[in-house]
Amino acid sequence: MRSLIRSLVTLASAALLVGACNSASVTPTPATTPVPTSTLTATLSPTATPAATPKPTPTPMPTTDAQGDEVVFGTMDLVLSTPYTITSVGGVRQFRGGIATTTETMNDARVTGTGTWSFSLDLYTDAAPEWGTFKLENAQGAWEGTCTGASWNMGVSAIGGCWLIGSGGYEGYTYYRYMQTTEIQGIVFEGSPPSP
Repeated sequence: MRSLIRSLVTLASAALLVGACNSASVTPTPATTPVPTSTLTATLSPTATPAATPKPTPTPMPTTDAQGDEVVFGTMDLVLSTPYTITSVGGVRQFRGGIATTTETMNDARVTGTGTWSFSLDLYTDAAPEWGTFKLENAQGAWEGTCTGASWNMGVSAIGGCWLIGSGGYEGYTYYRYMQTTEIQGIVFEGSPPSP
């Protein structure tokens, strides 16, 4: 009797197993048709405008404490406030009597302000030596002295250096100012400019 029960249990288990396998049969996947290349290209092409490339944020100029000796840098805007005269002498065009006004934005308050550049230059071909006087002023004092340099590209590009002596709140200090087109670098130090 026990062997009959065992046989029936085994048969029932086998039937259940076969039934479970039949109900979980795998449905065949239908064959896919290839997508034409033109449709694929159109599908993959972005429909939205791509995001703009992020631009780096400029690092703010570290400011000085406006005390003692400092390395300074910044920018300037320049406007011709008094037109120059031009005279040709031996193939050289001489520019005389020009005055430009500058607005200087620097990392040191002592050398931030409004400048007056009285200049002359001799234009040979596209290059010209340039010289004159420069005065930079703000509410605390002024810097004044002589400058030399050069310009080219019809005055669009220029380089030059100035030794400026402080007055007012800057008495006893010197400012060496080096300009390249609109960029300015320099040093402020206690003492006098060097003798020529």
